[in-house]
Amino acid sequence: MTLTAGERWDAEIASGQKLQEMINATEDLNVAEQLIKAIAIANSADLPQYAGFWDQWFLAKATQDIGTKGSLIFKKDDIILRKPMFTCISSSFHLTAYSVRAFRNVSVWNAHVSARIN
Repeated sequence: MTLTAGERWDAEIASGQKLQEMINATEDLNVAEQLIKAIAIANSADLPQYAGFWDQWFLAKATQDIGTKGSLIFKKDDIILRKPMFTCISSSFHLTAYSVRAFRNVSVWNAHVSARIN
């Protein structure tokens, strides 16, 4: 049986949601960080420019639901991986975070993501 593009998309979203639920239920933040980084590395393994890309990223939490036209990217209180920001003058800046739900890094408002939690 061959899945349609829509069926593959639905399966990807469902698996991302289950993985995120597992990460959110993890009590050890070091384990949560390792899980998210392993997922990010696996999903970017065929892209050489991502080698070592996730090393300096750290855990944070989504402070509200964040979505796109296609799907929910983060649910409030999701444990997420975010890229360090070296200069931040205002909460109006965007930052980059990795979405397990969508299996990709996305740009979100700084105000919608917490500070480091680990």
